[in-house]
Amino acid sequence: MLHLTATAAISNNRTVNAIKLYSGSSITLGAADGRTLTLTSGALLNAAGDNTLAQTNLALGGTTGTFQVNTGSSLNVTGAITGTGSFTKALGGTMTLSAQQFYSGTTNILGGELKLAGGLNTIFPNTGVLNIGGGGTLNLKGNVQYVQAL
Repeated sequence: MLHLTATAAISNNRTVNAIKLYSGSSITLGAADGRTLTLTSGALLNAAGDNTLAQTNLALGGTTGTFQVNTGSSLNVTGAITGTGSFTKALGGTMTLSAQQFYSGTTNILGGELKLAGGLNTIFPNTGVLNIGGGGTLNLKGNVQYVQAL
């Protein structure tokens, strides 16, 4: 697990099992430089703070990419999430997708808020099913999102 408590850049394409972001203020991981960060187990925990995942490409190496954002914290993803796996947003915090996403699996919102700020069809519309659990909220931020099934 990559455990970060301060801003970090990724100098090469990098593969990690999981990432934990923990900050009293904010952390920025990565940069818009064309490099790819691959999560093999697909897990990212945003434990505290208002953080940004700024990597241009974030590849899901597992069958499900789980993004856990604790209540009271937020995570802004400014690059594209890619891969054939499903995307899951869990826990009570807020996660913002600020660019169009290109993963091809199901989208699950199990808790907290998922904001779509990447314009029309922030989530690639052929991803299949969109599941919103009892504790989850989808915020379209005034945009349109097509899905195959709810």
